[in-house]
Amino acid sequence: MTITRLIKEEGQYYDYCLYPYKPLNDNIWNISSYDLFCNISSVFSYNKKLNELICHLRESFWINKTVWGIKQNSDRLEIEFYFYLYNLEKESFLVINEMLLKINEIIDVDFELKSNIECFMFSIDINENVLNNKRIDWIHLYMETWWSYYYWWSEMIYENNYFFYNPKKDLKSAANKLKELNSLELVKDIFNNDYINCARLCICKKQKAIWIYYSRVKFDSFYEFIANNFNDSFILWFIANNNDKLRHLYYDISINYGKDSNNWNRVSKTWFYWFF
Repeated sequence: MTITRLIKEEGQYYDYCLYPYKPLNDNIWNISSYDLFCNISSVFSYNKKLNELICHLRESFWINKTVWGIKQNSDRLEIEFYFYLYNLEKESFLVINEMLLKINEIIDVDFELKSNIECFMFSIDINENVLNNKRIDWIHLYMETWWSYYYWWSEMIYENNYFFYNPKKDLKSAANKLKELNSLELVKDIFNNDYINCARLCICKKQKAIWIYYSRVKFDSFYEFIANNFNDSFILWFIANNNDKLRHLYYDISINYGKDSNNWNRVSKTWFYWFF
């Protein structure tokens, strides 16, 4: 049974918060999010080791339960995997430690969480060094308050704070948040584009940047985003060449803004997300 068929039969489609949705069409030739990742990941020099890790994660944590993100960071492509902990029957730190033990079977994770840490998600950065050295030195923890932290060796350092809005109802509230974050000048760039026709807008406050997340944009807006923000010609070609097989999915994207002196500018860090 193919992965695409399995997703269809179980009706499992998720956005980057692992919230389910119904696909936009039911074309039997649709490409699944997992198949899309397998094709896109071929651009990485460490593709073989990456696929070994993905197979291990899918076997350990079930299919369609891990969100993957690919980031264009200047001239580099980077990956992050997100593990959600919804509807747990025991404390989250225990579940995370169990999951880290499973990850430790293929990549060394030489730490565990303390018993007083509760969160709803954690994520790991994946790159060539991690896979070649087979070692993860830190993870990202996401709290119920929508604050996130770097975590390693019992140390926690503040990373981000997230604020969510319905763009069809709450743009005024979103604008007020940007004002509160001293970034009101970004309103025009953030609101005046096709991405704003998404289901959910997120403003992420970082220490020295503002990230904007648009959740559940449709294919045409997503393709425009890829064409304008990603450098890899194969990724662009594959998505364009298979556009009729990718219109059943919603897409989640993000754009980073950094401050140079007194002005906010778009920074060459952009993400897109799916699940496997």
